[in-house]
Amino acid sequence: MDVSRKEMGIAALKKYRSAACSHSKPCHIPPAYAISPETVERVRTVLQEDIRESIAVFKALADPLRLRILKALALEDLCVCVFVELLDCDYSKLSYHLKVLKEAGLVECRPEGTFLIYRLTGFGRAVLGGMGTIAKPRLEGGER
Repeated sequence: MDVSRKEMGIAALKKYRSAACSHSKPCHIPPAYAISPETVERVRTVLQEDIRESIAVFKALADPLRLRILKALALEDLCVCVFVELLDCDYSKLSYHLKVLKEAGLVECRPEGTFLIYRLTGFGRAVLGGMGTIAKPRLEGGER
């Protein structure tokens, strides 16, 4: 129900603004910017949502070693020993990175005899697939 500024007089626009900012804090949205009260409330709700899980995912994806691990797991479920060997990484360092990926819900593990096998979760596959979509235009020289 956004109304264009051309269709409103200044007085009507100010009234519209006060309705959009009808919360306890003073409103500093310029009166010339037409925005409905419903839109303001939807934005307010989104801005107040708990984003801790999203932050954990983005932190997990922010490390190059963890991204390499995810890409390798997209090929096949793998034992920690493979990562230790191919990444030339200590078990303790690798354990930390796998823990971050696990806490973000991107990977899970299962024991298989004396080995610990890691695999992507469905969520991990979806995130990795989305990253491929994001990176593809850049690789092809396309616009973003």
